[in-house]
Amino acid sequence: MIKKISAVVLALILCFSVVVLPASAAGFDAAYALPADKKVAIKVEFDKDTYNPGETATVRVYVRADDASVFGAGALVFGLNSAVFAQADNTSTNIKASSVANDTYTSFYKTPSTSVWTAPLGGTNLTKVTAANSAEENTAYDWYAKIVIARNMNATHENAGALNNGLPGSEINADTAPYLQFNLKVSESAAPGTPISIAIPTGSVSSAQSYWKIFNDPGNSTAATNTNLTTTDMTYTVATASVAAAGPVVTKTSGQVKMTPTSATTVADAFSFRVVSSISDADWTTYFANTGVAGATTNAITKAGFVAYKGATGFDMAAAQALAKSGAAQSGDYSNATTDYIQKTSGAAASFGARIEFTSQPYDVTYVAYVEYLDSTGATQYAFYEAAGTALLQTNYTTIVNNYLKAFPYAG
Repeated sequence: MIKKISAVVLALILCFSVVVLPASAAGFDAAYALPADKKVAIKVEFDKDTYNPGETATVRVYVRADDASVFGAGALVFGLNSAVFAQADNTSTNIKASSVANDTYTSFYKTPSTSVWTAPLGGTNLTKVTAANSAEENTAYDWYAKIVIARNMNATHENAGALNNGLPGSEINADTAPYLQFNLKVSESAAPGTPISIAIPTGSVSSAQSYWKIFNDPGNSTAATNTNLTTTDMTYTVATASVAAAGPVVTKTSGQVKMTPTSATTVADAFSFRVVSSISDADWTTYFANTGVAGATTNAITKAGFVAYKGATGFDMAAAQALAKSGAAQSGDYSNATTDYIQKTSGAAASFGARIEFTSQPYDVTYVAYVEYLDSTGATQYAFYEAAGTALLQTNYTTIVNNYLKAFPYAG
């Protein structure tokens, strides 16, 4: 929706109700059928098509199984490339802490966050994988992460404590939520446009580093056979995305206060602090040209504002960005202020302001402004200040009041 303010100034009112967001990844297509000669199929997906440097990528793993087969313990190996997923950022501890699984998985196996993760994979296990990989896989992936899918003998499934029995394939298929899910951090130094890939490599399956045990005579014998390349559908075991192209820049224009004079030397306790930010005309044209267009699903701002932290020290950029992305108004000492008004003059920079209200004596503030927008593919992206700003509202309060009263004297 566009409201005309004058011949050259537009108030762009963001129409949240008509924004269409891209659908999440959904695992196997409803029409997928496990080939007759296969016992299991694995599909690996990212939660998005593009990621900014430093952003978190969520990896989702889906499994389809032979209905008649009964599954025991196993393991999965994931190939990664350090140009996008640095080992220092994606330690076994970090991956493990982020990992979750669906209800069927946790009814029989140890939860992923209590399982054994190895990142990076090393020793003879690494040698086995790389020796069995294709040349293309060894070029694409230079390190690996592995999870051991171990039974929980005290889990809730009726077969959990039975060494001669396991998890029926029919039950695995009935749970459509991701079988396994975990997070990886995209490198801060990843170049825009860099391809992103993760895979369960063929060498990990043929070397029995990625596998499940299938019981030969469930309920009667502990004997089991490992799944392998012959019995595994590897069609969907590679997931791809890319590092987002260099995005728009949001910069600080000014910080402002609005007070109410109560005498020639005093103001009311309550006052507003407002941060004004700008976007260049070039970035507006490139990234936000559809802002305010009803039903826009690409190149449109969907939210603008800033996150303010109570204090001049202790600010955490990651925490501030997380609050902005969550849409919540408050988290601890962080407050999220938004606006639905953006001023844009043809051929000039766009600007927007958001404010926080003080009802008593102020505190110093650290803040970062942002815009949430749909990129050219319809994916939700964010642009933040490159560095946080600081307003010493408490430290410099007397000076701020005096300057305000000089500019706006008490009128009686």
